[in-house]
Amino acid sequence: MNMQSSRKKVLLSLVSQQAMPIVTAILQYGLNFDRYDFLITDEYENVANRIIDFLHNRNLLTESESTEIGSEILRCLPYDTKNAKEVIDEYIQKWKDDYDIFINITNGTKLMSIAGYCAAVENNLEYIYVESKERRLICGNPSAGTEITVPFDETKFKEIDVEKYLELNGQKIKPIGEISATRTEQSKVMKNYMDKIYKSFSELKGYFEYMYNKKGLTGYCECNIYRDLEGYIDRELLSVLNKENILKFRDVDGEGIVSFDSPEDFRFFNGSWLEVYSKYVLDSSGMFDDVRTNLTFIVNENEKKNPNTNEWDIF
Repeated sequence: MNMQSSRKKVLLSLVSQQAMPIVTAILQYGLNFDRYDFLITDEYENVANRIIDFLHNRNLLTESESTEIGSEILRCLPYDTKNAKEVIDEYIQKWKDDYDIFINITNGTKLMSIAGYCAAVENNLEYIYVESKERRLICGNPSAGTEITVPFDETKFKEIDVEKYLELNGQKIKPIGEISATRTEQSKVMKNYMDKIYKSFSELKGYFEYMYNKKGLTGYCECNIYRDLEGYIDRELLSVLNKENILKFRDVDGEGIVSFDSPEDFRFFNGSWLEVYSKYVLDSSGMFDDVRTNLTFIVNENEKKNPNTNEWDIF
């Protein structure tokens, strides 16, 4: 990678369905370009726009206030190598006297990539290919007759948290609240007693599922374990969960009352604690820079009143 030249540098990226290979090349090269231009087909103009928005909005290019992003968006036919090559050659002729031109040939259709590679070789321009599976860049320098591999610097991906990653892939999500330290500690308690809870509380869960999901209660709900339930229930375990404020339990005067203040409190007890605990384990592992739970995706934003949604427990 010849980044030592004093001339200005431009990266021309081929664009198709995936934004990440382009952003990867930009991050791994150290944001050292003065221009970022794109070759697209009409179908993937939205992908180029997401990349441009990402670079502008995330303040990644603070080293040079004069950096130009998306100054030129070139268009070619997706499956016509000759057309793609002509468009790239014209771009090279236009800017070769003012810039050192680099071409990211990772994206685009295969025929576009061939055109980009041929244009780079014929004009002695450096090219980049992102091998995501092998976690490396392939960097070719035709004028020097070299092609080297450069391992990813994984720390540079910290610029991309879950929300940014989803934005780059065209996903919209609903705002997510923070998980409280109390909920995290409660999830550990649930994990410790998971087997006992599963064996002893199935009838109790069924009762509250009926009250909240079928009858539509939206607030406080209680159950008398002696009157409303028929099977065995572990009162000692109920006392433990009451102490941890996971549920409320009082056993006086022949009445064993289990209660929840809201459907959300019951949902935590009924299973969403596992998402919280999973996030805690993944965060604690040190292997991940960003972990999110309970993500709600807006699938069809055009449905203004009731857009379709899809939920991921952990991401």
